[in-house]
Amino acid sequence: MSTPFTRIGLRGQLALPFTLLLFFPIFGYLGIFNWTATLEQNQQTDLTRAAQSITKMLAANPSLLKEIRTVENLAPNRDLYVHKMTSMIQLDGKKNDWSQVESIQYRKNHLVEINLPYSSDSLSFDLKLSADTEFLYGFYEIRDDSIIYREINNLSVHRNDHIQIGLTDPDGSYHRYTIATFQPSQVTAHIISNSGRSIRKEDRIQGSWLATEQGYNVEIKIPLTLIGDQFATGVADVDDPESREIKYVMASALTGSANELGALAIPPVLLEEFLASLPYSRISLIDKHDRVIAFSSHKARAKPLSPASSSYFTSDSDHRFISGDSGISYQGTDIGRIIVEETNDQILTFYDQAVQKLLIRSGLIFALGLLCWYLLSSIVTNRLRRLKQHLESAVDTKGRILHSLPVADASDEISDLSRSFSGIVDRLKQYNQHLEAMASRLAHELRTPVSVVRSSLENLNKDEISDDQIIYVKRANKGVERLNTILNKMSEATRLEESLDEEEIDTFDLVKVVEGCVNGYEIAYPDNNFLLSIEADMVRLTGIADLIAQMLDKLISNAVEFSPAENPIRIRLNVEDHDALLRVLNDGPSLPVMSESNLFDSMVSLRKERTMETSHLGLGLYIARIITEFHGGTINATDREDGQGVIITVRIPLMRLSARLRP
Repeated sequence: MSTPFTRIGLRGQLALPFTLLLFFPIFGYLGIFNWTATLEQNQQTDLTRAAQSITKMLAANPSLLKEIRTVENLAPNRDLYVHKMTSMIQLDGKKNDWSQVESIQYRKNHLVEINLPYSSDSLSFDLKLSADTEFLYGFYEIRDDSIIYREINNLSVHRNDHIQIGLTDPDGSYHRYTIATFQPSQVTAHIISNSGRSIRKEDRIQGSWLATEQGYNVEIKIPLTLIGDQFATGVADVDDPESREIKYVMASALTGSANELGALAIPPVLLEEFLASLPYSRISLIDKHDRVIAFSSHKARAKPLSPASSSYFTSDSDHRFISGDSGISYQGTDIGRIIVEETNDQILTFYDQAVQKLLIRSGLIFALGLLCWYLLSSIVTNRLRRLKQHLESAVDTKGRILHSLPVADASDEISDLSRSFSGIVDRLKQYNQHLEAMASRLAHELRTPVSVVRSSLENLNKDEISDDQIIYVKRANKGVERLNTILNKMSEATRLEESLDEEEIDTFDLVKVVEGCVNGYEIAYPDNNFLLSIEADMVRLTGIADLIAQMLDKLISNAVEFSPAENPIRIRLNVEDHDALLRVLNDGPSLPVMSESNLFDSMVSLRKERTMETSHLGLGLYIARIITEFHGGTINATDREDGQGVIITVRIPLMRLSARLRP
């Protein structure tokens, strides 16, 4: 019966359930994704409002912003950022206390004074700056090929390798310092004039000088009370111990005047304590150059930010942060913006849980879909099985059509196939009936003329005829014999097919059957040599021994026809995988291309007609196949590996039950 479901076709029937199931996880995931995006957007909005609230709180308390050092016309190449100190620093000139602080590299492009051609091996250094609530700490890692220390009795403090520092104090006054040593040990700081003369020692600046393989390290600390808004530092190099003239000065900026100094961004303590008291993961104050000025946690970024975005990953955390910001000003001047950051761990937890539930439910739905697909495939399989049963019941083992197939009325592919098979079976039935009638008439019509011709030839032979006429009579006799052979072979195949169901089945020893047959072949074919190889003492089969012998006769006859008389014909018998394996090997031509599939069919012959002196209908191997299949076996022909002949192999199961032998 045709239904809307069967009208969509078999492919559509199988694909429809799974196509529908795919929409559930797709739409489910899209829903979760959009919901998560909405939550993140709401979180960003809340954080923006929090940033605006913090901005208002700071505007109401300007003393917190007073700590921020601001300088107009900031120059990123000159300005220095001071990292918040996260551990205690010992003034020993060693680098192990500075692993958490990033360094600034000073090379050729930072030379502010040069008197001789520069060499990259002459001078370079890395600078690290950190601060706590009281002191500014600095670490100089200097690479210098020649170190000139300060002379003990010389009052000059700049005619040697030294550190230069220029700064303004909280009152805006300009000061310039040198830091040098007589030998690697504690350093001495002097405040000097613009001419380079020492004015006095500055004991509040302390430090240590340590010699290294590449040069030397200098570690210093300066009280924050000495430092205002502007700051610059550098390294002066003296290589000639005689002249003691300064060769290079490499620095963040010129230290000669207040106007040439850069800015120094020191973390504001009170402001950071205030930001740390707020209930958010991280809060940062970013200046106009996207540099972090103050932050609520030492884990916050100490690098310039990338352009502001709603969410980003940081280098110091595996968490994803959502941010909101708001601009901030001090005394009417825009100083940057407040950024409030919060992890979206809760949103990600929700996302993970929702996806997990989606996967579980999708699995259940897919399991249900699989069950539906199984039921659907079972329906399709049952329909195909019924079609197969109808087809098998309509055709018997000999290919006769017994009845027509039922016609399906559905509109899918299986119904189309059923209707096609029904039409084919009907046409085959008509054609078989035509062939059976024709074969019957042909056999009847052939035997009468053959008998007439034979009797006429026999009467003609009794009369005296000329030598020329004898030739034609002999040819006519050969033709009659060939026709008689054809009729006999056709009758043999027909009788064999009709008698199989009536033969009695018994058990027998295949070894004795083969040995007896080979002994007969040596007499029947005296011009041929037969080599028998048996690898078993006894091979018990269930079937008909005479039929097996008849099958072997056909194989040997075929081998004799194709094999030269001087070359032996080999017969081999053995047992393999509970099967009797009988092989007949002959020397001769290889099989024609694509002949293996129809070689054992009826009326198929591979001989060339012009070379035949006797009739060959191709029934010999066909009869061998019928006998083999009757015994539940298989037969096939292949070329020998050496290409010098053909192997025909018969495989028959051992001791099969007689009930299984009959079709």
